[in-house]
Formats: sequence, C-alpha cells, structure tokens
Amino acid sequence: TRYISVTGVQTCALPISDLRGANLRVANLSGADLREADLSGADLREADLSGADLREADLSGAGLHATDLSGAGLHATDLNGANLRTADLRRVKNLNQKQIDQAEGDESTQLPRGLAKPTHWHSS
Repeated sequence: TRYISVTGVQTCALPISDLRGANLRVANLSGADLREADLSGADLREADLSGADLREADLSGAGLHATDLSGAGLHATDLNGANLRTADLRRVKNLNQKQIDQAEGDESTQLPRGLAKPTHWHSS
C-alpha cells in the first residue's frame, strides 16, 4: 500500500488507493503520487496539487474549486462532474477536451490553449 503525507491543519499519512469523499481541503499534496487513486467526491478545494501525478485517478464529483493544479499530470484522469469553477488549468499536463466536457466549470475557469469551455458551464 502506498501512503501520502498530508500537511494542513493536521499532518497524517493516508492510504492512496481509497480517498473517496475525503476532506482534503487546503491540504498540501504538492508532487504527490496519486496515480489510480480514488478521490471521487473528495473535497480538494484550495488544496495544493501542483506537480501531483494524477494519472488514471478518479476525481469524479470532486471539489476542485480554487485548487492549485499547476504542473499536475491528468492523463486518463476521470473528471466527470468534478467542480473546476475558478480553477486555473493552463499549466496542467495531458488534459483533453473530453475531460473538460465531463467536468463543471464557469467563466472564471482558465483552460490550456486548444481547449474550449463547454456550453453547459454556468456563470458564477
């Protein structure tokens, strides 16, 4: 079992494989190896996921409002229903239009060049 160290209000080690619904708000997960982790429904608002490896992770329904994802790898990451409102995604790696189309965002969500905001995204 792989573990991550979470720094925030408290410091703890969590098993990576199952973090469904975890409250990781404002957590420092910079550079974390979260490959294939189940983070579905997790509260990651305002967390630092810069440089994190999120390949094939499940972030469906996760709260990523104002989360730092700069340099994070999102190859084959499930973003279905993830809240990307106000997120700056301009520097994420391996993000594609299908992932964006399945997520929730708004006019303040910033996307990498070549990707477009879906018509279903709402105003803030």
